Amino acid sequence: MSSNPKEFMNDTMAAPLGNLIASIGEGVADAQAALDAGSLAQTLALYDEEDGDLMNKRLREIGYQPTFYTIPETKVKAKISLSMSQSGSSTSTPSNRLSRVKMYATPINASNSNKYNINVNSSVELEFMIKPIPAPEGAELRATPNLVGKTLAEAQEILTEFSLNYEILAGDDTKKITFQTPEAKTTVRALDVISLTFEDA
Repeated sequence: MSSNPKEFMNDTMAAPLGNLIASIGEGVADAQAALDAGSLAQTLALYDEEDGDLMNKRLREIGYQPTFYTIPETKVKAKISLSMSQSGSSTSTPSNRLSRVKMYATPINASNSNKYNINVNSSVELEFMIKPIPAPEGAELRATPNLVGKTLAEAQEILTEFSLNYEILAGDDTKKITFQTPEAKTTVRALDVISLTFEDA
């Protein structure tokens, strides 16, 4: 182990600069995925016909859609120590020797400075904005309601509330619905068509 605290910190904590940048990008992507998942879950919960929540019913009536959020820009400011490592590979002659220089970054913060007695001024600052935007095209999702056992008039009322269309495949539409496609709890988009089959006359 190196007797120099700064060299020891560089050896144990250094990572290729590209890996550091990539890990920040992955973190932003994970955060965006979490925001998207939350918005989609709210959308599907809003159109859960079996929930029976009065507030959800009123929100559907006025056409409410949960907001989708995005991280449009991420600014990162970090105090780091840079070092270079050169690796080489040789063939039969020195003139054919190839070398590659890789840049390594070591984060420097107050904790590291105190632990290794390194006298540096350091700061790590992450800046980002979260901005609300309309739901992306095609993201107005619904969990299809259960229409089996209902009359056409009852089905029409529910489908209007859910902003879904319908078509009659077979049977007597004065009777009750015996089958629907897609089945209940299937994820569909607004204005998709639900096919209905009724009892025979």
